[in-house]
Amino acid sequence: MYFPKVIFIVLFCFAVMLFSPAEAGFSFRCHVNGAGLLSAPRAEDDFYLYVNYDWMRAHPLQRGVDEVSPFSLADDGMASEAIDNETLNIINGYFDDIKAVYARRIMASDMFSEGAKSAAIQKLDALTLRIGLPGEGHNAPDAAKKTGAYYDYLKNEVLLNPALLVSPFFNPATNSDDRETNLGSIGVILAHEISHSFDVHGGNYDPSGNMVKWYTEDDDNASMERLAVIADFMSKYSLDDDENVNGCKKAYESFADMRALDCLTRIVMRGSPSEEESREGLRRLFVSYAWTSRQMVSDRFISEHREALHALDNVRVNAALSSNDMFYYVYDVKIGDGMYVRKRERPRVW
Repeated sequence: MYFPKVIFIVLFCFAVMLFSPAEAGFSFRCHVNGAGLLSAPRAEDDFYLYVNYDWMRAHPLQRGVDEVSPFSLADDGMASEAIDNETLNIINGYFDDIKAVYARRIMASDMFSEGAKSAAIQKLDALTLRIGLPGEGHNAPDAAKKTGAYYDYLKNEVLLNPALLVSPFFNPATNSDDRETNLGSIGVILAHEISHSFDVHGGNYDPSGNMVKWYTEDDDNASMERLAVIADFMSKYSLDDDENVNGCKKAYESFADMRALDCLTRIVMRGSPSEEESREGLRRLFVSYAWTSRQMVSDRFISEHREALHALDNVRVNAALSSNDMFYYVYDVKIGDGMYVRKRERPRVW
């Protein structure tokens, strides 16, 4: 049942090695720990560290602690009953807005066949959001049974842990005057998970969660081509020890990160009455994204997560932003800046 998926992964990783250009157009060193630097970098050079530098210097890891982040400190025992109706209405509004943007992006994309476009829209229409904790036997990966969110292919459902509906991930008081800050945190989390409903794995399940493949061979090939580009893109990032990221491992989840950020930038721009307000809204979105993703980790944590599907948060943030054209517009990123990637080398996610 899963054999074709294995073949797919092997082929796309082979394609990365075979077709990657000999010269690297860019190469990024992403610092895990800001304490070793004399001053904060510019936003154009390392956006993640630019936003989180002071926090990282003020919160060194204590002996025996492997990770400090908003996720690791959240109250995973928070019950869904503690969430008020105002919050539920706002979150459901975000959920519907994200689905609407994705539907427009899918219909305008050249990577989906006409049949796949129709099937993807049907899945989005049927997709539901559940706020709660994974129950016994629920189809959650082990990592998602702690604080987090995930997409359940067998239920066509996004499950969101109620622990993410408090600061710093969400603040209902900021929704009216600073909606973009919420979109940069809880919005990105929702958009990431929703994108899995119509990605290369989601193409194997119908709107009811039955294993019915609606991706055609052409759809598979189009996704494979984009994943190969993203794998090559991610492989050019390195951490403090200069070991490069395993791009083949990180490509699938990085694809979801990039689509999520693309989606949220469009929501912000559509809701801004002027160019100036659009730029400021995008700035708040990007800062919130980096701030919510702040993370201090030990060498052991890095070692244990080298083969994980998700890159470390500093790489995730900088990679997604460097692939997003609106980031260049907001921060006037130019050739020579650390975050700069030539336009033809930025992954296309649609």
